[in-house]
Amino acid sequence: MKSAVDPVIAERLEKATTREEKEKALLSLKVVDPACGSGHFLLAAARRIGHALAQVRAGEDQPGPAEVRRAVRDVITHCIYGVDLNPLAVELCKLALWLEGHVSGMPLTFLDHHIKCGNSLVGAMPGSIAAGIPDAAFDAVTGDDKETARTLKRRNRQERQEWERGQIIFEEFIAATGEEFDQLAAAYNTLETLAEDSYNNVQRKAAIYQQIRSADSKWWTENTAANLWTAAFFSEIRPGVPVPTFQTLQDYLQNPARVSGQVVGHAWELAVRHRFFHWHLEFPQVFAAGGFDIVLGNPPWERIKLQEEEHWADDPYICRAPNKAERTRRIAEYRRSNDPKLQARVAAFDRAKHDHEAISKFVRQSGRFPLTAVGDVNYYALFAELATKLLAPRGRGGMVLPTGIATDDTCKQFFNHLMDNNLLTGLYDFENREKLFPAVVSLQKFCLLTLAGPGNKNIEVPRFAFFLIRTEQLNDEQRVFALSAADLALLNPNTRTCPVFRTRADAELTRKIYRRVPVLVNERTGENPWGIAFLRMLDMSNDSHLFKTSEELKNQGFSLRGNILSGMARSTCPSTRPR
Repeated sequence: MKSAVDPVIAERLEKATTREEKEKALLSLKVVDPACGSGHFLLAAARRIGHALAQVRAGEDQPGPAEVRRAVRDVITHCIYGVDLNPLAVELCKLALWLEGHVSGMPLTFLDHHIKCGNSLVGAMPGSIAAGIPDAAFDAVTGDDKETARTLKRRNRQERQEWERGQIIFEEFIAATGEEFDQLAAAYNTLETLAEDSYNNVQRKAAIYQQIRSADSKWWTENTAANLWTAAFFSEIRPGVPVPTFQTLQDYLQNPARVSGQVVGHAWELAVRHRFFHWHLEFPQVFAAGGFDIVLGNPPWERIKLQEEEHWADDPYICRAPNKAERTRRIAEYRRSNDPKLQARVAAFDRAKHDHEAISKFVRQSGRFPLTAVGDVNYYALFAELATKLLAPRGRGGMVLPTGIATDDTCKQFFNHLMDNNLLTGLYDFENREKLFPAVVSLQKFCLLTLAGPGNKNIEVPRFAFFLIRTEQLNDEQRVFALSAADLALLNPNTRTCPVFRTRADAELTRKIYRRVPVLVNERTGENPWGIAFLRMLDMSNDSHLFKTSEELKNQGFSLRGNILSGMARSTCPSTRPR
């Protein structure tokens, strides 16, 4: 929190001179948690910025409690944003912010336009719709009709090719979409300026917000286009389902009346069910200004793939199956049953499996997560990449993530991107042995990851620390060390994952060794300073005539209890002397 929020506060105050300018600078900050839960990180940020605002207003380092509370209320009103997939968590977050910012005699603030329910990872981003619906959106997943999927993919490809031959005619529609976004951002900016000093004013603000998002508004039109694009990834693919394709989206962009209500209704139904969240349409005023100044969070540490044991946890017959094969057999047994309850359970399982596979397809094929949608995808990695896209050029981010974000092979592209583009300011690794997270196992490794926007200048070399168990160890200079992109290329040129050291001395010693003694082979540059050559001496297929069975060895006088390998080497192995 400190490494992400304080530098932004300091920079804003440094640029301002008068008290009014400083107050305006602080209230213009935009802070978001894309997986906010009940709002712990947002509350901490509101308190920190609120205290700085109270200091400016009071002109002293220790403002009174009433002044601080009023400042925190203003920060919550203007600066705090949050998104979560769980509707109950969203309501709890609003409640926590209301309690924190309550001022006697003042109404509760309006938060619906800042704290929202949605899936932060699923939806269109700026530029997504202009590129059209990709063919991979129609890859079949569990429950889809494969022949229908192939037909839709072929049709989508043909529609794209036809569009590309005459795409110049759509430039005016792309320009019109940009103008509508600017108008939407202006409407939200006007909403932000409305006072909340009375109950009537709060109600008026809520009414205007609903009007901005009404069914005949620009927001509704833009959101429908985004829903059509996203729905292609999530729709069940079978005959008769109105799945949107490339031409459907283009028709809608030209004239919404061209697209049938059935297709639009299907897209909105999927949007509501999966909680599509189009960031640039939900917070247009933020994106028009370049993004969020601060991104915070502790996102889910879970794999996207459906965990069958967890899904069937309330069914002992299924979840207690000794292995996956037996679990599959028992589910198939339910599927053949005439019991409506069992059939309903299987239908719910199939739907959940389809939805999880659809999310996996989306994150891999939509183009939104090119760096982290690799291998067995985990949500935390996707949220980390999302944070880099939400940040304003001079923004800062701070997240609590498993340390695998820097050390796992599936995250190496993302970590390499952070290092090469000077976007990482710090990574501090902890082991949970002293239960910093009481509900997490003690062997779990996690890190405090601090990011910087691409417009930040004079960012110092990233600082690292590993195997910490208490936060006060961050003050130990012997535990914290710096590691540059050049160091990363020196130490781990092939994997480009983060090397792990217990102390600064370990890091410096290893760096000196690698400067004098390079790696065996640099796979990126092709350098081979040691003249290493790899070969396979024996191959079970190509050299099968060199391998002997136990009976053949007995017939040749070899004892199975003796040194068979040395005997084989003397009698059968080809020469292995260096050439």
